[in-house]
Amino acid sequence: MANFVGTIVTRTTAGPLATGADPGDSIFIAIQAERGLEDTVHEFTSYARFRQMFGGAEGTPLGSDTRITEADEVLNILYSKGTSRKRCFAVRCVGSSAVQAFATVPDGSAVNTIKIHAKGSGTWANTYEATVSSGTKADTWKLELFKAASDTVALETFDNLTLTDASLEAVSSQSDYISLENLNSATAAPGNLPEAGDYLLGATQAGVDDNAPSASDIVGTDEGDGVKTGLKAFRDKKYGRGFIIAPGLDSDAAVRSEMEGHFDAFSRVSLFAAPAGKTVSTVQDDVPDLLGAYYWALPKVQDSVTEEIKPISPVGHVLAEWFEFLANEDYGKHPAGKDFKVDRVIGIESQSNGAAYIDEAVAETLVGKGINPVYDKGSGLKIWGARTCSTDPNWAYLHALYAFCVISDRLQRLLDDQIYETASAGSFFEDLEEGMRILMADLNSKGMFDGSTPSSREAEDFAAHGFSVKANRELLTPSDLATNTIRVKVWFKDSLTAETIRAEIAKRAPTA
Repeated sequence: MANFVGTIVTRTTAGPLATGADPGDSIFIAIQAERGLEDTVHEFTSYARFRQMFGGAEGTPLGSDTRITEADEVLNILYSKGTSRKRCFAVRCVGSSAVQAFATVPDGSAVNTIKIHAKGSGTWANTYEATVSSGTKADTWKLELFKAASDTVALETFDNLTLTDASLEAVSSQSDYISLENLNSATAAPGNLPEAGDYLLGATQAGVDDNAPSASDIVGTDEGDGVKTGLKAFRDKKYGRGFIIAPGLDSDAAVRSEMEGHFDAFSRVSLFAAPAGKTVSTVQDDVPDLLGAYYWALPKVQDSVTEEIKPISPVGHVLAEWFEFLANEDYGKHPAGKDFKVDRVIGIESQSNGAAYIDEAVAETLVGKGINPVYDKGSGLKIWGARTCSTDPNWAYLHALYAFCVISDRLQRLLDDQIYETASAGSFFEDLEEGMRILMADLNSKGMFDGSTPSSREAEDFAAHGFSVKANRELLTPSDLATNTIRVKVWFKDSLTAETIRAEIAKRAPTA
């Protein structure tokens, strides 16, 4: 059905438009990993499930070494600090030389009948073995997957398989390691069933590692045909709002710019970390002028594979603390100050002589530059900033970015549920404005704004009120009417600074 901006056509009730239940925030993360389909959005809600999907227990080939990736370390911290069941969406980024392993399997007439693909590129799959045998039921087959030919316990078992699309898709969707492709053997059934035997996944095509993606690989592509890669794979409103991170992959300007682009379009806040090895002077030259938060110095952990001491991004700590406060519906708290610990680490980046990079005076300087310092003020490592790295004074604080994302997301969802006509009669705008006022009042009661909640009859008062909402026909220009665009204007006072933030949210309704 076509949607047109104007007055609502179908309504089950009169009165304020309801924004519905808040879907909450998700985490969007670009990762390096041992395995897993690249350029595909994967969803998980625990660190254990992340490891099951992407490996990592034995490390990931990174350059000349094999170690735990920075994304793995960040997610381990995030979930270990109590972010239980928090929804994450991940996309694995690989370089252009990466190759997926696969094995072709013949039928009883030596005609290739299926192909077993490894889920994701890399050498990890080359020694995995698939054992094919007769299924429990007549005219079916059984597939068992082993991590190595010498293993006696299967990782996965699929019985009573056929060569129908539904049967093969069931394996592909349920397995963490393989997918099946029907090669449509011309042999008559049931002779076209896979021949019993053992097949190494890398026998026909060996997998090749390339876990050093370029900036363009990380940013990805969107050709407009529904196929998206890299960070651009997250460019879909169905995944919702939240925070976007790319631990160890966010040092390039193009990557940072792509992450920032999710703010306006998808209501997501980007969190960056300075690359390892920065100093007080060089980190200040690296600060991006973007709508996101920037952190330095980097905490250190010990790699469980190599036992090396290495720096990692602190964004896992930021998000863990943020979500803890949000779980208590305390929107007035921020990832900064004495409550925000950086623990489960063994130290922090320091000067060559072991002296700390940051003290009280340096911290003040960094905050002024849009850098959120991580340092020990005498009671353990803490995150002491809530700034963005934007030079726009209207968006100087992270809480303002987050507040806008919540407001924008809820409004967009409200409008997505409506059906419009081009006529201008009716009470749609009045009902929309009152619905938004009710939403803002609820957020204000949870500490998001500084000031009182205005009644629907009060004139806006910048001194007393925490917010104001305006939605009426007068906001629409002739161009808006011609392009089916609706506008809502809001201002709110950030509860952290009491700064007044003005924003305008526009939505263009799709046409037939």
